[in-house]
Amino acid sequence: MKEFSAWFGTENSWMVYAGIVAVSLVFYIILRAVAVKVIGKIVKKTATRFDDVILNKKFIGRTLLVVPTAVASKFAYVLGPSAAEVREILFIWYTLLAVLIVFSAIDAVIEIWDRSENLNRRPVKGYLQIIKIVIGFWALVVAVGILTDQSPWSILTGLSALTAILMLVFRDTILSFIVNVQINSYDLVEKGDWIEVPAFGADGTVTDISLHTIKVQNGDNTISIIPTYKLMEVGYKNWRRIQELNARRIKRSLFIDTSSVREVDQALFGKLNEKKGIHEFLEEFLLSADFTNSKEIDVTNLMLFRKYIRWFLLRQEKIRGDLQISARLLQPVESGIPMEIYAFTSETTFMQYEDLQAQIMEHIIASARYFDVVIYQKESGGV
Repeated sequence: MKEFSAWFGTENSWMVYAGIVAVSLVFYIILRAVAVKVIGKIVKKTATRFDDVILNKKFIGRTLLVVPTAVASKFAYVLGPSAAEVREILFIWYTLLAVLIVFSAIDAVIEIWDRSENLNRRPVKGYLQIIKIVIGFWALVVAVGILTDQSPWSILTGLSALTAILMLVFRDTILSFIVNVQINSYDLVEKGDWIEVPAFGADGTVTDISLHTIKVQNGDNTISIIPTYKLMEVGYKNWRRIQELNARRIKRSLFIDTSSVREVDQALFGKLNEKKGIHEFLEEFLLSADFTNSKEIDVTNLMLFRKYIRWFLLRQEKIRGDLQISARLLQPVESGIPMEIYAFTSETTFMQYEDLQAQIMEHIIASARYFDVVIYQKESGGV
């Protein structure tokens, strides 16, 4: 090898070396093109998704970079006295290349995880990003060690004196990692959950959970970015339970004019009997325990109205009859008697839920007049 180097001469050694590296790079480009094409055809025939993702994440191209790097290292001797320094630089490149290859594999795992219907709801992106940070930090320490001719452990020992500064620099990362652990351990938030975070104006579906951020697509299609470590600090509401139970609560209130509440007389009974729908309710009510138990108490139009609302809700296909349904009266206020309608519907999507809720309230408001119940409305003051 020494004879080979001497034959070229010192002044031409760099040109020779550059030529060798250039040829190896051309060979790499050709090899990568052929490998990607051949492997791509094989990948299309396999059922597994992992190899497709690996191909897309530049894993093959980065791995094949080892070939020109090995050639450059092998022929570094032509540089004579400079060979040692070049090999040190190439070793740093080897380290960086190894990190890039591992990063490609980790990115592939993240994408496969996100594509899986069974796995994508549990966020692991934060953990894998921590692994990438640790690997990247270790590669940096190794590179600095090569340049300064020190062992990585010596450098880490020196960094221990800067612990307070490092804690300050990586504060958000450390806090985010802790919150990621809590999110996974207690199953607090998953991809696809509908959450509300008023502090950040977020009200929508979680589309991504990473180490540092949680991405939420709001109902108006805007995107809210929430720092992961802030989620536990500011508080949030998760609507996932609604989807799991297939039950979303309807809770609306009306104010009843106190002066319109009165005992039911024959005239009112007769009017109610003539109304289809309410007639069927009255037949059931007169035979029910509610009527039997109310003989010692005067039956009021408001009582009938409350019982009718519950009867009506129980007969709606989209209302969950196995869950609580009520039309209860609250403490009277200056605006009248608050009546709260409370039920659960199997319609959990926004538009269908709002439409059903509106239809129910429209029917209740329209039916009040048949019971001679007046719903309070503050005067607008218009002419």
